[in-house]
Amino acid sequence: MERNKELANRLNEVLLDGHWIANTNYKSQVESITWKQATHKIETKT
Repeated sequence: MERNKELANRLNEVLLDGHWIANTNYKSQVESITWKQATHKIETKT
């Protein structure tokens, strides 16, 4: 059970609280973009 708690804490830090991996905080990244930017389709080359 302790292992699950530790994994949950790491995931929470990565996504919401801190800069645990590569100085990235996903919550802060997502909060700063508009709905239009978030749904903009990027052209792909096949």
